Amino acid sequence: FTAGNLDISGEISGGAAVKLSRARRVLHQLGATRWAFDFSDVLLLPTIDEVMYSFVSDGDGDFVRHVARKPQGAKVVVETDANTSGTVIVEVRQGVEPQSCGGRCGKAYAATSSSSVLLL
Repeated sequence: FTAGNLDISGEISGGAAVKLSRARRVLHQLGATRWAFDFSDVLLLPTIDEVMYSFVSDGDGDFVRHVARKPQGAKVVVETDANTSGTVIVEVRQGVEPQSCGGRCGKAYAATSSSSVLLL
């Protein structure tokens, strides 16, 4: 099921629960260091389990470090180490089943950029 910016996947019938919901947002800014996204108006649950993002710089000569901070509720912040202009695309998921980790992990959180994957 897809409605606007929300995609719901998995079996939804009878007493079955939603297996996965996800949403995507895009924000372009000029001379910024902080891109803030609030998904509370589109997500089914109050917290985010997984974050994937990409940062695309407007300039050919720009090279800035960037990071997605751990979600706070249904909010995600992407920051750069210097003022820059560009577009950040963020996709979030809820109801993600953690990858098997031999009982060593609890809730999975992943931040993915074009160059790295971080699992905590």
